[in-house]
Amino acid sequence: MLILLQRDEVAVIDRKAPPALITARQLIDMAQHRGVDFLSDRIFERRDGRLVTVTE
Repeated sequence: MLILLQRDEVAVIDRKAPPALITARQLIDMAQHRGVDFLSDRIFERRDGRLVTVTE
Protein backbone atom coordinates (compact mmCIF):
# COMPACT_ATOMS: atom_id res chain seq x y z
CA MET A 1 0.00 0.00 0.00
CA LEU A 2 1.11 3.56 -0.61
CA ILE A 3 0.48 6.77 1.28
CA LEU A 4 1.29 10.03 -0.50
CA LEU A 5 2.09 12.37 2.35
CA GLN A 6 4.01 15.13 0.61
CA ARG A 7 5.78 15.61 -2.68
CA ASP A 8 8.98 14.14 -1.23
CA GLU A 9 7.41 11.74 1.28
CA VAL A 10 5.80 8.42 0.33
CA ALA A 11 5.16 5.57 2.76
CA VAL A 12 5.07 2.00 1.46
CA ILE A 13 3.47 -0.69 3.62
CA ASP A 14 3.31 -4.42 2.91
CA ARG A 15 -0.37 -5.34 2.46
CA LYS A 16 0.40 -8.86 3.71
CA ALA A 17 1.29 -7.60 7.18
CA PRO A 18 -1.73 -8.19 9.45
CA PRO A 19 -2.04 -4.60 10.78
CA ALA A 20 -1.13 -2.94 7.43
CA LEU A 21 -4.31 -0.93 7.01
CA ILE A 22 -4.31 0.16 10.66
CA THR A 23 -0.64 1.20 10.37
CA ALA A 24 -1.34 3.20 7.21
CA ARG A 25 -4.23 5.05 8.83
CA GLN A 26 -2.15 5.74 11.97
CA LEU A 27 0.66 7.22 9.86
CA ILE A 28 -1.83 9.51 8.13
CA ASP A 29 -3.40 10.54 11.44
CA MET A 30 0.01 11.26 13.01
CA ALA A 31 1.11 13.34 10.02
CA GLN A 32 -2.14 15.31 10.07
CA HIS A 33 -1.59 15.98 13.76
CA ARG A 34 1.88 17.37 12.88
CA GLY A 35 0.21 19.68 10.35
CA VAL A 36 1.54 17.93 7.23
CA ASP A 37 0.00 19.29 4.02
CA PHE A 38 -1.03 16.07 2.25
CA LEU A 39 -1.07 15.36 -1.43
CA SER A 40 -3.78 12.85 -0.53
CA ASP A 41 -5.17 11.39 2.69
CA ARG A 42 -6.23 8.25 0.84
CA ILE A 43 -4.48 4.88 0.97
CA PHE A 44 -3.57 3.32 -2.37
CA GLU A 45 -2.45 -0.09 -3.53
CA ARG A 46 -1.30 -1.49 -6.84
CA ARG A 47 -3.72 -3.91 -8.48
CA ASP A 48 -3.21 -5.23 -11.99
CA GLY A 49 -0.59 -2.56 -12.66
CA ARG A 50 -2.83 0.34 -11.58
CA LEU A 51 -3.01 2.41 -8.40
CA VAL A 52 -6.43 2.12 -6.79
CA THR A 53 -7.86 3.55 -3.59
CA VAL A 54 -8.08 1.10 -0.68
CA THR A 55 -11.51 1.01 0.90
CA GLU A 56 -11.36 0.70 4.65
